[in-house]
Amino acid sequence: MRTMGRFRVVGEIAVAVVLVAWWFIVEGSSIASSVPVRTESFVGSPYAALTVIGFGLVFALARSRPQLALGLLGVILVCQLLFWPARLSQTGWTAYLILLAVPYLLAASASVRNRRLLAAAVVPGALAVAALLTLPSFSMSGEWGTINGKPWDAPGLWPDVAVWSVICLCVALGMWALGSRSAHQGAGAPSNSADRAETNQALLVGSPAGGSESLSPREREIFGLVASGMSNAEIAKRAFVAETTVKTHVSSILRKLNARSRSELIAMAHADAGAER
Repeated sequence: MRTMGRFRVVGEIAVAVVLVAWWFIVEGSSIASSVPVRTESFVGSPYAALTVIGFGLVFALARSRPQLALGLLGVILVCQLLFWPARLSQTGWTAYLILLAVPYLLAASASVRNRRLLAAAVVPGALAVAALLTLPSFSMSGEWGTINGKPWDAPGLWPDVAVWSVICLCVALGMWALGSRSAHQGAGAPSNSADRAETNQALLVGSPAGGSESLSPREREIFGLVASGMSNAEIAKRAFVAETTVKTHVSSILRKLNARSRSELIAMAHADAGAER
């Protein structure tokens, strides 16, 4: 599993390099060696080129370091909103396509503890991209929208803003939903009978697969309640302990079973139930 994880990370870094290289091949000839004047909205700035490289880093880090990736993306988007040379030209806006899969990768790797925080941060990120694409003041020229070329007094400007805001939100949330489903369905599922037997031993005997520590009796009890779909508050009531104590047990179980989220624990329990049949 760890080897597969390394291959996956290397693969995502390779894809990020390819995407950034693709953008530079297509747009490289339009990038100026110095910051162009604001009327040259079809000419790229060196700062915009650095922005695209930053998008590539966000893509490469999204699964392995989701919080770092989202923080970096936030910094880049804020810089674009406040610092006009970092904005993309009217042809270079295609660099935002590099970010399409980022919500999927974030959701596929997010822990239970960070999932809501990351999901909430995806929404303003999508709206920021929509603003950078459509609002004239956030374009390279400061006068015409990046993707539509419309000024502030254009009659169709605000419908464009609304449409692109909905598009960006739907794409971001749709990719997040796909990533969450992927994490829930595939996380931690044993790939063969030997893996299932090892997982079975981990769950029933208390020797976790791939780990060096065994679950305590209390942790095995909490594990069973987590696997049944109970929330921390429900488990606390059932086990007659404080909710903070439940959180501590769950964190310990995740560490000992080499799991990243509650969904992985549920997947392990389901795999074990299937193996017993």
